[in-house]
Amino acid sequence: MLNYFMNPKNAFYRKSLVFVLLVASVPTALLAFLTYYVGVRQIEQEVNRTHEVRLEQMVLRMNDQLSQLEKMVTMWKYNPMLQPPLGDMTLESFQQEIVFTQKLARTLLVMSNSSPLIREVRLFLPDSSLYVSALNSKVAIPIDNPEENEFFRSLFLKEMEQYWTFSQGSLALVQTIPDHSPFGYLLVQFNAAEVNRLLQMDGELQGAAFLLKSNGDWLDMNVTKEPDKHRFEYFLRDEVAKESAQAKSGSFFREWNGERYAVSFGSLEKHGWQYVSATPVSKLTQPVVNTSRALLAMGGLGIAVAALMSWIASRRLVRPIARVVQLFRSDKHGLGDLKAQDELELIERQWLHLNSQSKQLHERVEQHLLTLRELFLFQLMNDHLSHLNEEELRHRMEQYGWEPGGSTFVLMNVRLLGFSKLQGRFGEGDEQLVTFAAANVIGELSEKRFEQFGVVNEQELSVSLLLLVPKDEDMGGMRKQLHAFSEELIHSLHAILHMNLLIGLAKETELLSELPRVYEQVLRSFGYRNLNEMNQILDLESLVVHDAPILYPFSAEKEMIRICALATGKRSRARWRRL
Repeated sequence: MLNYFMNPKNAFYRKSLVFVLLVASVPTALLAFLTYYVGVRQIEQEVNRTHEVRLEQMVLRMNDQLSQLEKMVTMWKYNPMLQPPLGDMTLESFQQEIVFTQKLARTLLVMSNSSPLIREVRLFLPDSSLYVSALNSKVAIPIDNPEENEFFRSLFLKEMEQYWTFSQGSLALVQTIPDHSPFGYLLVQFNAAEVNRLLQMDGELQGAAFLLKSNGDWLDMNVTKEPDKHRFEYFLRDEVAKESAQAKSGSFFREWNGERYAVSFGSLEKHGWQYVSATPVSKLTQPVVNTSRALLAMGGLGIAVAALMSWIASRRLVRPIARVVQLFRSDKHGLGDLKAQDELELIERQWLHLNSQSKQLHERVEQHLLTLRELFLFQLMNDHLSHLNEEELRHRMEQYGWEPGGSTFVLMNVRLLGFSKLQGRFGEGDEQLVTFAAANVIGELSEKRFEQFGVVNEQELSVSLLLLVPKDEDMGGMRKQLHAFSEELIHSLHAILHMNLLIGLAKETELLSELPRVYEQVLRSFGYRNLNEMNQILDLESLVVHDAPILYPFSAEKEMIRICALATGKRSRARWRRL
């Protein structure tokens, strides 16, 4: 290995080893230093900005949840249990209609359990001075206190179908019922602690999040009952009141019990509430600080380990390169060293040489592939591949570059007529030249219209065209397109070759094994052409034949000829072996 390192032809290995040592050692120590001494403050700002973005997304989700709750409560007013004559019922009516009362209680209980934010849903009937609660054993409870009765009557605002309010110290949503001529309302009481919990992004951050009324009072009345347990919340409310005098929303930093907090505040415009969220900065940046300190502590050790591992890795990595270089240098048919400066330059030159040879071979294969495709179609149409089943035929087509899956096959045959009239342009024996020119024109025109096709040059003034059409395509429209394409062929070939055309359009088929029969039908249809027309298109879909069918077994004759040919070939090979 040392000799390989000191070899002047292996300059690339020496440079690479030194470069790997520098790359593996220097960035580790530099990154740890910059992260600890420079990046902590920048990362802290970025973390705070991310925290604000997350809080905004949380507020949007909270708005969406409250809107969904409002829509859900709105749909309750259409409940069949909350329709007339419920408004005319009195306390005695509820006591007498026990079944109805139980159903109504179950309905209110289902409504109360429809969301974890809802504490209870009550039905108030102001005209009857009572309310219905599923959580009370009496279900229907009269309101005997005049002041309490007057308060609940004041909540019944017919001109406002739905609105937010505060009832008995808790957040509530009032929904009048039913949709027309309301006689009462649903009082949906919410758990303020659960609503505040919607703003909490991560319980492990040990921060605080709560909602305030528009006047700055607490949305959760439990905070006022236990002020000693919520001193931090009171402190945040006072600080937010100072900041909100200058802006409706924003963020700032405050110290509390030796901890620095990132405080964000804003308002829910639709409900008029103000949200406050405080998160300890140390909890947000602690993972970054710990990581940077670990990088700084391990930087020195990393340099030594990186240097050692680079040397060990280079010894293992250079072995394949050395074998490749040795292989190229020993190749008598290759380029040799050619005075290469290092190993990679030698490999590059050899690679370019091999790539050039590969391109040449690929071009040869492409040239032969066109001939193989045409030969395959010729054999298929002339029933020379009858020994292959449908799956094997499709596999052959895939090998030649077609995608027959999900396709319908349409065969066209083009006959060139009037060659004897071209004595001034073509001589006797030029039929193959004319057919070749026609096949090229048909291929170019087909490429503009169809995605998959195959052209077969049948030499004697005959060219066949196989089209692969998707099964889901409208065949009626495809027939019109084929007729238009045939007209284009007649116009183009007549303009170039000055010959008449007879075009046969076969019926479509989904089986490749049916192509020999379809091809034979096209050839037979030429016997029904109109001799008075110069150019003609025969479509087997619309061609009506009145002749009696020929009962001669052509397919059986072809099979017997093929078997005899195979048998004759076997006997010839046996005689050759005996000789």
